[in-house]
Amino acid sequence: MPTSQNSSPLLPSTNHISPAPDSDEDQAVPSTEVVGWALHALTKGHEHRTDFELRGVLAASLHVDESVLALFDRSALEHAVEAVRALVLRNQLLTAEATIDELTQSLRRGAGLAALQRELKRFQRNGGRGVVVVFIDVDGLKTVNDTIGHSAGDALLQTVVQSASTHLRSYDIIFRYGGDEFVCALTEATLADARKRLKSIQEHIQEHTGGNSVSFGLAVAQRNDSLETLLARADADLYRKRRQLRGTTQDDSPAKRA
Repeated sequence: MPTSQNSSPLLPSTNHISPAPDSDEDQAVPSTEVVGWALHALTKGHEHRTDFELRGVLAASLHVDESVLALFDRSALEHAVEAVRALVLRNQLLTAEATIDELTQSLRRGAGLAALQRELKRFQRNGGRGVVVVFIDVDGLKTVNDTIGHSAGDALLQTVVQSASTHLRSYDIIFRYGGDEFVCALTEATLADARKRLKSIQEHIQEHTGGNSVSFGLAVAQRNDSLETLLARADADLYRKRRQLRGTTQDDSPAKRA
């Protein structure tokens, strides 16, 4: 009986599991995807699989050699399958809680910044059309909260994210940066692409909220950008636009909002 985990006829070849890691921080991705693949295979009538097949799938999901599982009988294999499945489902729940903003269902700030960092590094390494970062500030949220109520303010924030999700692509990034500020990152996009989509987002928000609006600040990634300099340019662009509209106030400054 073969002993290598790659010997099982059920296992996909490595190049079907995931692309090569982009950086050291991505090294854990292939193992995570193998677990997902193995558990998906086991949910499809695993009671009809042979013990050898189950050992192969478990070896992949646990990232161990099949020989380690040689002494597992049928009952032990099935128990191990359920234990792995429960652990992965629990991990998925905890990951969602840590990465998703409960109110708006956009990414939380930490998860969004990590995703944007990966896209920036990928652009700087591989090139492409570009990465455009957009700061979105919800206009008049405090007034809505004070005059209509916080439930109306929450609904406005949700509509902003829904509008952005509707008019951005599935692989673009949306995350909540602060209370009424969001950041979007459009990958493989130009400034003209971004402005066209932002116009649609603005119109969608106004149509579905009875006239509320948002302000945008944009920055195009450069080869020498850090995450901090890219975000700072988008934030500064937002500040300039708001200053032009209603004059400078202390509360509008990037330093104050940070």
